[in-house]
Amino acid sequence: VITFAIFATGFITRPLGSMVLGYYGDKYGRKISLSISVLLMAVSTCLIGCLPTYSYIGVFASVLLTVCRLIQGFAIGGEFTISVTYMIEHAPIKKRGFYGSLTMLGNFLGLLLGSFTIAALEGIISSAELLDYGWRIPFVLSLFLGIIGLFMRIKLPETPDFITLSENKIIAENPILLTV
Repeated sequence: VITFAIFATGFITRPLGSMVLGYYGDKYGRKISLSISVLLMAVSTCLIGCLPTYSYIGVFASVLLTVCRLIQGFAIGGEFTISVTYMIEHAPIKKRGFYGSLTMLGNFLGLLLGSFTIAALEGIISSAELLDYGWRIPFVLSLFLGIIGLFMRIKLPETPDFITLSENKIIAENPILLTV
């Protein structure tokens, strides 16, 4: 039960991540918000792979895992919101729904890649090694993927809609208040 509770904590902070990183994206730009989300996601995921076990630090291992899951959820909440916004704002008017849906495709391709990674590990190392240390490998590799993602996002152009708002100095002082 505790394992599922720790897993669930990542879902609790998604709305908060969406609000905070969405606010940041509305105020300072989609590109910077997307960069923050990928960095938070990569670091927190990598840290999960580096955490000491319960046998080394006791209940503090569960606390650290929970903190990492909270950060992951926060990052994913912001990532999803801002990536959909980014895609829609770059899309031609008549294709905005299609472009926005591509973020879900990316999500499912990521899940598929994760499944292939585990299958590959099962073919390379024994079940005992997988349980001992092998499960950590994909988590640690996420840092390298995150760095690649960060560099890609730094090179992204800002969305035309945000540039227009910024140039015309009509960026909302508090974007969250516009939603209520």
